[in-house]
Order: sequence, then structure tokens, then C-alpha cells
Amino acid sequence: MAQPSQITIGSKNYDLPEMNFAAIERAWPFIEEATLMLDPIRGTAAGLRIIAACLLEDENFEETRFGIRPEAELTMDEKFEAVTLFFKKQLKARELEQVRDAIIAVLKNADLIRDVEQGEAEAGQEASPSMETAPATSPNSSPQAVREAVGTE
Repeated sequence: MAQPSQITIGSKNYDLPEMNFAAIERAWPFIEEATLMLDPIRGTAAGLRIIAACLLEDENFEETRFGIRPEAELTMDEKFEAVTLFFKKQLKARELEQVRDAIIAVLKNADLIRDVEQGEAEAGQEASPSMETAPATSPNSSPQAVREAVGTE
């Protein structure tokens, strides 16, 4: 079992458990943006969403830790937004950089990213796609050609 990652937000430590499928599914739209961090603000915001998903979908989630009243009848999506907002308000400027580090650790624990070789990271190289896994394409796969091929035009 993977070791839980930790992050400090607003001077409070949070253990980030191993992601279950529900957390991965909720965080999926934000993973690329958070790990590439082309825009440090958007990347950090995406990272906070991944952290929120990781905690929200854990079986030990305690909503009161994030300012959600137990009597509030919120959907999971509303709780997700509330936890994300909670972290945005708590995160200090000096803590921004650690968000990316925590996200990388969480994603490694979930086997969603691999360790990059040192030389590969320095060169900025990306793995080239294999021709065996590349989708089949055809120069005649335009919508018109497809309609003609199936006899609809």
C-alpha cells in the first residue's frame, strides 16, 4: 500500500490518502493542468481540486474539517466546491509551490504518473507514441467520405 502524502495548507497538515477510483474520476479533468503548471495560478487551483477530490472521496472524509455544517444538505459536487473554496481561502502564498509536489506524490501513489529519468527530465523529452498503439487513420475519413462509404449519400 502506498504511503499517504502530506500537505500543509494554512498552517494545517493534511494527510492525502491513496486515491480511490471515485477520487480519480472527480480529479481527472484537473490532472493535466495541475501537473504541467503552465500558469502557476490555474495550475495551483487545479491542484487544490485534486486534493479536494482525494479527501472528499475518501471513506474517512469529515466535512466539518472544511467548514461544511453537518445539517447542510449538499450534493457531492457542492461539497467538492466547498472543500476547494476552503483550501483556496486557507492556502498562503508561501505554500503555493508545495501544492505541485503534493499532487505529484498523490499521482505517483495512484500509479497515474511514472518517475521520469533524470536525463529525460533535463532534456524535456516526451515519450514518442508507438505506432502499434496509434489510432488507425485514413486520408479519406472525412464526414463526406464516411457517408459515401456507408451509402448514405
